[in-house]
Amino acid sequence: MSMQAMVKHMHDNGAISDSAYSHAFKKFAFLGYRRAPEPIWIMPDTSAIHTKFIDVAESKGFSIANIAEECGVPEKLLGEMIPATSLALFD
Repeated sequence: MSMQAMVKHMHDNGAISDSAYSHAFKKFAFLGYRRAPEPIWIMPDTSAIHTKFIDVAESKGFSIANIAEECGVPEKLLGEMIPATSLALFD
């Protein structure tokens, strides 16, 4: 979900004021996010379930491309979400 969608949702549900909503969208415009993609800040998952998932995927012979296709996400995005140490398992 984009930052703009979250701000709109919060405003629609009364979580932020009209002025905060207006200020946020002015800031998005200033940063260039109104016309260009927002930056993606994703912290790689290093949880126990992630480690188990990587182990199972590797044992089944899956690749990042296979998993991305099955999940319906771009391969580049999936690669950014997986820590580099885990990515080595798929090479």
